Amino acid sequence: MLGFYGVLHKLRWISFGTCLAAFGVCVYFATTLELPTSADVRLLNSGHEYERSYIWRQQLLSEQLEKLSGSKAYIVWESYQQIQGTKLVLDERFDASPEDAQTYLLKFCGDLFASDFASEIDNDFVCPMSRFDEWLTEQAASISPDVGYLQHCNSATSIPVPQANFHPCMSHWAATVDETSILSRNGKVEIMLLPYNSRVRFDSFFDILKAEWQLIEDWMVAKNNEAPLTVNQGFSSSFDFWWYDTNGQMLSTAYSAAAIALSASAAVILLASRSIILTFFSTLTIGFVLTSVTAVLVAIGWTLGFLESICFAILIGVSVDFVIHLAHAYGHKRGEISRGYRTKYSLLKMGPSILATAVTTILSAVVMLFTIITFFQKFALILFFTIIMATIGSFVFLLTCLDCIGPSNPTFLADRCMEKSCKIQTTAPTGTESASRFDIVMGKESHPGTKSFRIIVREYIRNQKRGDESKMLPPFSRMVCDAILDDLEEEHKVIKCPAPRFLIPDSSDADREDEALRLATKDEKTEFIRACYVEQQ
Repeated sequence: MLGFYGVLHKLRWISFGTCLAAFGVCVYFATTLELPTSADVRLLNSGHEYERSYIWRQQLLSEQLEKLSGSKAYIVWESYQQIQGTKLVLDERFDASPEDAQTYLLKFCGDLFASDFASEIDNDFVCPMSRFDEWLTEQAASISPDVGYLQHCNSATSIPVPQANFHPCMSHWAATVDETSILSRNGKVEIMLLPYNSRVRFDSFFDILKAEWQLIEDWMVAKNNEAPLTVNQGFSSSFDFWWYDTNGQMLSTAYSAAAIALSASAAVILLASRSIILTFFSTLTIGFVLTSVTAVLVAIGWTLGFLESICFAILIGVSVDFVIHLAHAYGHKRGEISRGYRTKYSLLKMGPSILATAVTTILSAVVMLFTIITFFQKFALILFFTIIMATIGSFVFLLTCLDCIGPSNPTFLADRCMEKSCKIQTTAPTGTESASRFDIVMGKESHPGTKSFRIIVREYIRNQKRGDESKMLPPFSRMVCDAILDDLEEEHKVIKCPAPRFLIPDSSDADREDEALRLATKDEKTEFIRACYVEQQ
């Protein structure tokens, strides 16, 4: 790890520029991810005998003709609309009884089958309104008309039927001839269906489905604009377009899931690290992992189908782990510490564990590459690329950014805000003055009456040399001990300390002692603190 950091640090600015350029390229290619050409989901690889049989059957003339025949769809007018979740309520706007509405619905059938996208479902098909109109004509000319006709239809000879008689008359006719396209409740027509044959099927190419759906929607909008108010809410419905809508939602939810993952991870990192800059670099790295893996999938020819979208959701979760661990380790040390030291510390502290995790996860992905079911193969492949890119993103992209322009004191703003809001203070060695947690960690005096680390240590040494036991250093609070000795796990007692090794032997010159303190290394100071300070229970 030290050797890797040496190379990374030496080439950090070259690596920084390369990482930014690679990120831009990955973003560009990731945005070219397309939806599948077909909604047909295949669960087995092409070499399996079932899949070979499926491929062979696709070449048969019967299959080709069946696909060309299209599928069944409906134009719907109804008294129900779905609002407030799953609750169905009546839509009072639909009413086919006005005479202008009856005339419009009768004419609508001919207009529909004159369009490019619709045809009759069979050669003998007659529209429900046309059949109802023919029935009225037959009953009016009959010498023995139907009893229901005499009771409900007011001797109507054709459409339009008098408005007051339309609902009971048509409800009776639908029940008499067993017309399932007209649905009534309590003698009122609530739903009218007009079946037609569509040119597309659920397994048609996505672009063809999209164009067909848009054509039908535009045509329906135009017809509703010219329809009477009581029947201007008609719409087209087909099972085949459910797959089209599902595929479209896959792409939009993939982008929204990525945005949610980035936002959630940024919030967690911000709360854990208390650093806006560290949060920004971590989120940027997670974005690099997401876009780089997506770009690789585009390069190998993947589209965002049903199975791929499930795998993509897993990718978003896995890509966060390594980055968060390194970011937390970078901000673990408190105080003003150089970015190079922090980067090296995070690499040494978390690097081996992250590499071990990456290796074991990659090996598990390799095993799944040899499975038969396509989903597991796709899952293994996307997991493999995710771990590879997450490792590269964490060890190269993130560490390079932090080593170049990372914060030397990530929690500076948070500590200052905490200090001002909470006014945390600790007892000074003399018992008469106090030093804040921030002052002790930073070695600064922020206001009168506080003492820095250098002053505390110098006064303690002087009192020790004078043999003044009454002025021994008292225990520090747990918060201050945690701030200075973040790795201390043992309990210590206040003891009379020997003179630190970094002081000049047998020196009583305060200035020389001050100079020795200034030149002392952090490890020497830490060793002295471990011997003299206490973690209070």
